Amino acid sequence: MRGKMKNRWGRPLWIFGLLCAAMGLSVSFINGPTDTNLDEEQTHRQLALRTVGHRLLQIAGDSTSPVPPLGVVGSGSYLLSFPSELALHPDSLYAIITTSLQQYRLSEPYQVQVLRCADQAFMYGYEVSDDSPDEITCTGRALDLTCYQVHVRFLAPSHSVFAGIQPWLFGASLLALAMVGFVGFRTTKAPKIPSKNAEDTGEAFEDVLFFFAENRLLTPAGEEPLSDKESKVLQILFRSQNELVTRDQLLKEGWEDEGVYTSRSLDMFISKLRKKLSGSERVVISTVRGRGYKLVNN
Repeated sequence: MRGKMKNRWGRPLWIFGLLCAAMGLSVSFINGPTDTNLDEEQTHRQLALRTVGHRLLQIAGDSTSPVPPLGVVGSGSYLLSFPSELALHPDSLYAIITTSLQQYRLSEPYQVQVLRCADQAFMYGYEVSDDSPDEITCTGRALDLTCYQVHVRFLAPSHSVFAGIQPWLFGASLLALAMVGFVGFRTTKAPKIPSKNAEDTGEAFEDVLFFFAENRLLTPAGEEPLSDKESKVLQILFRSQNELVTRDQLLKEGWEDEGVYTSRSLDMFISKLRKKLSGSERVVISTVRGRGYKLVNN
């Protein structure tokens, strides 16, 4: 008798639960994204682009001038201006914009246009989207020193389909499904959204940005990856900018976890680091004969 009752009522309850969930989800989709979601999205865009302006000034050797206010020139369109002339490098521009947007978890497609201030001439640009080619053009070709504006236009809203769901309706819909779970549905655990950890924003020395936590550096010529050991040696030199770091200190701190090390190993890594810093005209590793090395402004 009990089995018959289960069969009798199980299917109607199952259908009723699905109908409740469908109605709740439908209404929440119709209501669309909340003002809070849109405001947060716009704030993240503006923070990311302010970070772009800050890093471009840093890599140009300007660590004191304030970043001018971000211009809003349309829906999803922003204009970056700079307080002085600078020589833009497509490689650096692409790397800085990509890193800054990732820092604020912005993954929507966008276009970048570099405009000359004097006549608004289009000097450089690219698009990042599913339809655009993977190759970024004009890498390795520096733009002349002059006044530039960078126009960034986001091509589509970044919120996903689920961003438009009203939280209380979505919760009610899930509750309806949970109430009929005993008739055969097994709820699945929602994927955990990773917490937003602040990404390493980089440390600047002249026209080079160092990202030690990510084992990479950024020069006007572009981005260079670093091995763990290269990053460790470079960080030791970075901590004592323009000051002598002895060979013994570099060997001790750089290889202390390995037990066995040689001077030849250090020389090899210094040579590799010099090549990776060659994209900068202002930062070099100089040799103090018989004593050690310095990370200096050229």
